[in-house]
Amino acid sequence: MNATAPSLEQPDEIETAWAQHEDRQRIIDAYDRATTKAARTAARWAAIEYDMANPGTSRLVDELDGDTAQAA
Repeated sequence: MNATAPSLEQPDEIETAWAQHEDRQRIIDAYDRATTKAARTAARWAAIEYDMANPGTSRLVDELDGDTAQAA
């Protein structure tokens, strides 16, 4: 059987960048909207997971820490 696999279209760099931006913003918004320690901790863990999955980007945890320092 000589079946050929269809080629999968890959997202371009701009689409990938926007997707990363949206993911980061979703986590930041969840952290900012958190009204309980548990919700804030869950958002922080999401930021840690994001950082581990995207080692070449600026650290999202650092951004959350910066927001915390500014709010204090």
